[in-house]
Amino acid sequence: MPLEVGGTNFAQHYSGVNKSMAWDELEPSIRQCTEKFVIPFIGEELYADLAEKFQDDALATSAQRQAVQHLQDCIAFYAIYHILPEKTGVLASMGVVQNNASDGSATPLSQWSWKSKRADALANGDFFLEKTLSFLEKQVIDEVPYFDLYKNSTAYKNKTSGFFRRTADLDDYLNIQNSRRTFVSLIRYVREVENEYIRPLLCDALFATMTDPDTANSPTAAVKDLLQSLKKAAAFLGLFEAIPHHRVLIESDGFRFVSESDGYDRKEAQRTEEQSYVITDLRQKSEEKGRKALAEALKILRNNEDTFPTWTSSPCYSQVPDSSHKIIASPDRKGGIGIF
Repeated sequence: MPLEVGGTNFAQHYSGVNKSMAWDELEPSIRQCTEKFVIPFIGEELYADLAEKFQDDALATSAQRQAVQHLQDCIAFYAIYHILPEKTGVLASMGVVQNNASDGSATPLSQWSWKSKRADALANGDFFLEKTLSFLEKQVIDEVPYFDLYKNSTAYKNKTSGFFRRTADLDDYLNIQNSRRTFVSLIRYVREVENEYIRPLLCDALFATMTDPDTANSPTAAVKDLLQSLKKAAAFLGLFEAIPHHRVLIESDGFRFVSESDGYDRKEAQRTEEQSYVITDLRQKSEEKGRKALAEALKILRNNEDTFPTWTSSPCYSQVPDSSHKIIASPDRKGGIGIF
């Protein structure tokens, strides 16, 4: 263990740290933020192997070295985000005591500067984690053998749904700016929609056919139209279900989900009533588009029954609700106000 931060390569990834700072003060934050922010996205398997190779100076390829550099960048910024509140004060016998240099050699940051510094650290951590995940996904697409450690991990395999396996697939519908983090955050809700809305509409046999990647190459127009409507329904209804559970950042060219926020996050503090309205509007329109797409899928099935014999012979065919009626749901989604 080095005695000071200057004895490590940490400053190569975050330059705003005093090199004379004791390493054992910073190291716990690095370890904890890695467990909290990074490993859930990249998996234990790849992280452990890259860490071992780095320690043994055995990174064999440029791709492995690039992956480590991306990870070092994001972990460094997350570590600063994580440690700043701890450095504001220390716990002593008399309670929490504010840190202050007794000899006047250092001046504490103003509250605004402290908030800004922490918000920037979180934003940069998110940015470099996004770069890491995009890089790893490209290695999977390019079928680089070493990155099967990532491809075969729970962190990757469990972050898919029947209709969406890669970030770009979902980005075609929701404009998530090719954000892998947003994809990972959304996909569990997309899976729920597929199982709660789409599978009961199709029944298992047709659902399996429509979620087969080879179905996208079907020469039949009705099959392609149905697949398009089902994907649209899953994407938009998944977003509708996900928004209440995430912090959404609306940008000029799309939206993305960001990491945890707290009272010191300046973007949260600056969120205006208009921004909240935009997010509410996004959720409402997502539900409208999703339900419209689901209705369109049923229409395609009804108009092309000969094309979908596994559907017409399934229990789902006779259990499809009468589309001439519409249920107006209550705002808390727990009851019905009326049926017409």
